[in-house]
Amino acid sequence: MRIFLITVFLCTFCAISHAQDTFQVYFPLNSDRAEKDQYDHIDRLIFLDTLIHGQKFIILGYADYLGADRYNKKLSYSRAQNVRNYLAQQGFTAGDIKICIGKGKISHTGIQSKDGRADDRKVLIIIDHSEPVATSSPPITFSTPANKVVTKLTRDVGVNDVVALNILFEPGTDSIRVDSHEELKQLLDFMGSGKTTKICIEGHICCIPWKPGFTTLPDTGVYSLSYKRALAVGNFLVRNKIDPHRITYKGVGQLDPFAIPEVTPADQAMNRRVGIRIVNK
Repeated sequence: MRIFLITVFLCTFCAISHAQDTFQVYFPLNSDRAEKDQYDHIDRLIFLDTLIHGQKFIILGYADYLGADRYNKKLSYSRAQNVRNYLAQQGFTAGDIKICIGKGKISHTGIQSKDGRADDRKVLIIIDHSEPVATSSPPITFSTPANKVVTKLTRDVGVNDVVALNILFEPGTDSIRVDSHEELKQLLDFMGSGKTTKICIEGHICCIPWKPGFTTLPDTGVYSLSYKRALAVGNFLVRNKIDPHRITYKGVGQLDPFAIPEVTPADQAMNRRVGIRIVNK
């Protein structure tokens, strides 16, 4: 019965292919492990917000016509599972994966080569647009103007003031720079000394567009990276015993750069930051 339902679903899904995005991951001959460049491709799709946490995905594994049917069915399933496992390593949940199956070999009529078909040794990652994205991040809204922006975190800061701490990030990531640890400690002490204080951590990015050829992906104008930066700072506080109910998060993207214009690497670094908005004292 389950196989029948999956078959019906896939037939229906193919009928609405105009409402889906499909991405391909390729594999070497007789292997269920993709090459590094294929996993880099998945990373780029995640970074550029093409694959988003909370989306629903269908993962279909395939093999070429070489080998017996039973072998190809097992190989195609193993390929699909490995892609699923890689997505799990990147933070996607079991609930994000709607279907993960191996479809076996792709049959072709006519002359067949002893080398098979490299473009059939693949996994398809299909975004199911029929369901809304259930993201853990709050709806994106423009920040209300701060009463004032300050650079020192003291008990004198007021409600709706924004503190521009020197908590900076590596380009294109939510990894906090080592030289930001003193600022993190200052924030932790501030939250520890004011038990009723609530904050909103607002993440920012710098404004360099992505271009082919960069060895590392620089920041882009997407909101999820700025949200993840805010979350990275919040996770540090929670790991150090700060009540998570005292913290909210917002990804501001590149809407509110600190350094204008952005000319030097130092300017770019200052725009890869978080601001601490005081919500309640």
